[in-house]
Amino acid sequence: MHDVLEELAGLEQTGKRAVMATVVHVVGSAYRREAARMLVDEDGRACGAISGGCLESEVREAALEVLRSGQPRLMHFDMSADDDLVWGLGLGCNGRIDVFLEPVDRGYLNRVRRAREEGRRLAAAVVVSAGGGSIPAGSRLYVGEDGIEGTLGEAWLDRQVAADARELMSRGESRSYLYRLENGVPVVERDRQTLLARRDEPGQVQVFLETIAPPPVLLLFGAGHDAVPLTEVAAQAGFRVVVVDSRPAFAQSHRFPRAHRVICAYPEEVPAHVTVDADTYVVVMTHNFHHDTAILRAIWGQAYRYLGILGPWERTEKILGVLRAEGFPVDEHLDRLYAPVGLDIGAEGPEQIAVAIVAELLAVRRGANAGFLRFRRGPLHEMHRAGQPAPWAALAEDSPYPGVRRRRFDGGQFTAVRYEFAPGARFPLHHHPEEQLVIVETGDLILQNGDETARLRAGDAAWTPSGVPHGITAGPAGAAFVNIVVPRRQHDIRVVGEAGGERRAASRELPQQAVRGEPAQ
Repeated sequence: MHDVLEELAGLEQTGKRAVMATVVHVVGSAYRREAARMLVDEDGRACGAISGGCLESEVREAALEVLRSGQPRLMHFDMSADDDLVWGLGLGCNGRIDVFLEPVDRGYLNRVRRAREEGRRLAAAVVVSAGGGSIPAGSRLYVGEDGIEGTLGEAWLDRQVAADARELMSRGESRSYLYRLENGVPVVERDRQTLLARRDEPGQVQVFLETIAPPPVLLLFGAGHDAVPLTEVAAQAGFRVVVVDSRPAFAQSHRFPRAHRVICAYPEEVPAHVTVDADTYVVVMTHNFHHDTAILRAIWGQAYRYLGILGPWERTEKILGVLRAEGFPVDEHLDRLYAPVGLDIGAEGPEQIAVAIVAELLAVRRGANAGFLRFRRGPLHEMHRAGQPAPWAALAEDSPYPGVRRRRFDGGQFTAVRYEFAPGARFPLHHHPEEQLVIVETGDLILQNGDETARLRAGDAAWTPSGVPHGITAGPAGAAFVNIVVPRRQHDIRVVGEAGGERRAASRELPQQAVRGEPAQ
């Protein structure tokens, strides 16, 4: 959306007309999701993307026709056909997509700009099709914090759509719903497949409800050389980056051209400059123990969504120890602490570390588990509610242990279960007839094998021998790990080295290549 708005600002200066193409409905896998946009001007020049490149050419031609006629158009693309002869393109994405094309609505764009600049959420609803033509396509309704503007053409439809828009806005989602009036009562079809099957029936009105939210804020403490690529990558990923450093020589705007703001201030002065709320993501990377401690002292327990700290866990543990000694409620807010910061992708150097950090920010924002897509079955871009775990497998199960959530994964050649432990949650000692492999994804835990214990952190793993009682206790930040049952060490899992009590395993089936453990302190 940001790129489209910038492009439109340029078109307004030149007086050129344009058409906006919006993805309004997706079933199955697709490169982009609802609300993805592409802008096509009267010269055929496009900005933005609605797919990986397979739809843009056809949509561009259709957009020029819409520009000539002035009439909106809804296009349907089916990429799920087995014979791949839909357009002879061999797309094979296994998804069905609706794209709505309309001449640029300046009123819509001005409202979007204003909402983003003022930091307000806004829901915009637009009619994209109506069976029987009773309601014109392109009719719009806006639902904001201060009321409702516009109309979709029918009072009953306005009321129902406004209620649905508020509900979607609270979840940060954008979706198409199908509406009809049956015996004077509004009926809503929210299922994606049902919408496809019934949208052309008389009386059905397909409405796209879009949530427009201000960009999330990345509050970055530290303006060193490694903060520059992080600012660049985060800005490209849609974050509004605010860089804070108390050193005037480092806190210079020209060093961070993609930053929204660069502030020269001490940690305790930050509240006077920045509002920290539930859509704020904090990363601390000053490379100075005392500075990091002062920052955490100033912001600990505030309403931020995420707090990431650069450096090894032992260093962060010492900082938390200082805060505990000063009476801070450290243990009450560990669930939002990500230390060491970033996903474990083997990053080296500032640019790769920036990718690892931004990837973790996006995973937290989308409620995704940040695992390997090779283990994912089903739609690749399945939406998740913020703050809730993504479905790692199709089958979800309850757990008899408090603070423990589990999901079974069909690995084809082995049985695996993914567990999520709340801070301090535990499995008591129990026997299992088969050998198992525990692979830690996030957090840390204590693994007890008989009389032996080991502390495992993200990226670590250990074998639990068959017939030996073992138990697991999560660390202060909780843990997520995969438990793989390995009958007789078959199924392409093999031990490749063993020295000093340390085993290493390798397998194309496993999400971790190196397996290691260290004694618990």
